Amino acid sequence: MTRAGTRILAIGTVVVLIPLALHGVWDQIEATRLSRRVREIQRHGEPVNTAEDRRPLDGEQQRDASRLYFAAAILSVPKFPTRLQPASTGQALRGSMATLTELAGRPAADVRRDPRLADLEATVESVRSALLLLDEATPLDFHRFSPDSPAYSLLTSDLIRLATVNSLRTSVLALRGDIDQAASSHLASVRLLRTLTGMAGSFTPRTTDALALLIARGSPDESALRTLQQAYAHAAENDGLADALIDRRATMLESAWPHSYGRASWVQRLEIDGLRRRGFDPVWFLLRPWLTHSFIAMIDTFQAEIGIARQPWPQKYEAVNRLRQQFPEGPRQPFGSMSVSRFGIPLQFTVPQWTQGFVRYATAAGERLALNRAAVAVLGVELFRRTHGGTLPQMLDGGVLDPFTGRPLKYARSDTSYTVYSVGPDQHDDGGEVGEGRGARDRGIRVALGR
Repeated sequence: MTRAGTRILAIGTVVVLIPLALHGVWDQIEATRLSRRVREIQRHGEPVNTAEDRRPLDGEQQRDASRLYFAAAILSVPKFPTRLQPASTGQALRGSMATLTELAGRPAADVRRDPRLADLEATVESVRSALLLLDEATPLDFHRFSPDSPAYSLLTSDLIRLATVNSLRTSVLALRGDIDQAASSHLASVRLLRTLTGMAGSFTPRTTDALALLIARGSPDESALRTLQQAYAHAAENDGLADALIDRRATMLESAWPHSYGRASWVQRLEIDGLRRRGFDPVWFLLRPWLTHSFIAMIDTFQAEIGIARQPWPQKYEAVNRLRQQFPEGPRQPFGSMSVSRFGIPLQFTVPQWTQGFVRYATAAGERLALNRAAVAVLGVELFRRTHGGTLPQMLDGGVLDPFTGRPLKYARSDTSYTVYSVGPDQHDDGGEVGEGRGARDRGIRVALGR
């Protein structure tokens, strides 16, 4: 080889080796940073994988509750009367709830003669076996689903349908005037919310509509009122936001940083579930330091949001509002998902997209908490009425606070109803304008009087 050729080869080698060396240093730096983040999470006693969900349950009662809820959810597909056959179960259940809303506004005597009530009863009867299992599970200690049904830690459509059908049962019983049975059914709905944990909590059906109808149609005995109040008080203690984020972070870590025992953690590299490379992949090799850097940014985002989620309300919501201003709403991405694919390489969602999802979810968690707290206060009103000849109290006792303001829930009365409500995410008192849909500004419960 000539001297010129040797020089060109040397220059070419240097040109190739220096970037490769820099790339290797960058890759090692990011891998070390990632290892440190994982060890820090472990030092705080928080999970870095989902092994906790695969541990056996403690005690026969917990195992029975898991099996009963699981079976009830699977059996909860209703069979509708032939003339009401829907295009889908979800569509039909929404139609049933709309029918309930219309019937709830009519006098009791008219409702009992309405053929639509018989259709609703037939729908409830078609899932009798599921509801019997639900009733058996209600008084049991439930912690989580057992390892033989781990899908319910994330996939909850069956449980949501079960909750919806049971709310339908409660409402039908209330419309029929079977108040004690309706109260027992409603307790099953409230305690079923234990199974809808984590991100699934954002899909929790509104049990409070059934509660308002139940109270409007009759007066459960004092024991039933106190039992329901205790159940709602338990649901109003914790929004589950921090636990949900910790669980999602553990799932993300397990799927992208599979720890191999026996190897030093600092030499392990980012991997992606489903794309564990068996051979050399130059594209993955080149992108890995950048992807690891992005992954660490997601871990840091999780840590900051977990810190927010651990704050009490309303300080939590103040922090969420600051994030909302910092990361204004953009194209929506599912909060439960965490990766997209470009050129065959899975990439993490950007921090702004994830944070926007967190803001939406945290706001929804506050709304659910507000409804549960409103239920506690409503049941307190009903206990007062039982001991004061049906007379409404002049004001609430002030012990139940609005999560969005930290001040007592609002209370409005009229000749036909009373309303207990939170001012909602906009923190503006709209006089108790509650209900479903975009027109609802306050969040709470309106109870009709004298039906």
